[in-house]
Amino acid sequence: MSEDEETEIIKSLEQRFERSLNNRNIEAAKKAAILLADYYKRKGRPEKVKSILLVFGNIFQQATQQASAIMRLVWLTELHNLYLQHGLKDEADKILIKIKELGGKSISELKEIKVSEEISKKEIDDFINKLTEGSLETALKRTISYFIPRRNGVIKQLEGISKEAPILSFLPRIILDNEGRIVTTIKPLEDDSERHIVHQISKNMDITCFLLEKVIDVLIRRFNLNEEVIVSYLYTSPIFEEERRVFLIKGIKAYLDGDFLTALHILIPQIESLIRSSAEKLKDL
Repeated sequence: MSEDEETEIIKSLEQRFERSLNNRNIEAAKKAAILLADYYKRKGRPEKVKSILLVFGNIFQQATQQASAIMRLVWLTELHNLYLQHGLKDEADKILIKIKELGGKSISELKEIKVSEEISKKEIDDFINKLTEGSLETALKRTISYFIPRRNGVIKQLEGISKEAPILSFLPRIILDNEGRIVTTIKPLEDDSERHIVHQISKNMDITCFLLEKVIDVLIRRFNLNEEVIVSYLYTSPIFEEERRVFLIKGIKAYLDGDFLTALHILIPQIESLIRSSAEKLKDL
């Protein structure tokens, strides 16, 4: 491409950017702004990058002023990330202050949706008894088999959800923390199936964790489990490294004693390390 052709293309893009701003076509303006910012960044002209992004940012904030707190939170987070990507840290920090202010408002806008289903105590007790009957090894294998997430099952679950509520599968998922800050945004199912799978597994575990806790309590009482017995069983698997034995014993003892905070601090790093180690061994096969 000749220099004259390149100049003409950039001139046309700048005109499109200006028209989009005048027409309040924010999406078109954003696309043009990103292209221009990337171009001038490659050309080593930071003053042009800053000028374009600040013009877009000001119009963007004005255009979204009347939107709900949740939508403004999403859009300002996009603007914040855009500023950071192009080195506008001071401007990004100012946007971050607004994001924090919107966090509490966005939480108040959320509407709680409850779905209830009754399960009798007898049904729960019968299920747990069936799961934990037999020898310790049989009960543990049955428990692990039931509660461990299965990728193919989750994929079928997501497919079922997309058929029952197709509009949801075309929308991004916004995950907020307790303060209303955006933790992450998951693209629509078709564009980001892997993260949807992970998110759905997390939701499923939230639902089943109360049942798992009851099962663990029954196993402990029925088989008189202590930290030594549990760790000895774990070490029948080759993935457990000998140097971690003492940490596992201390962590499991803390759990059995009801000191859950200590148990979490000890056991989570061990579990993370086991996952990494297992992944590395699988990669070498």
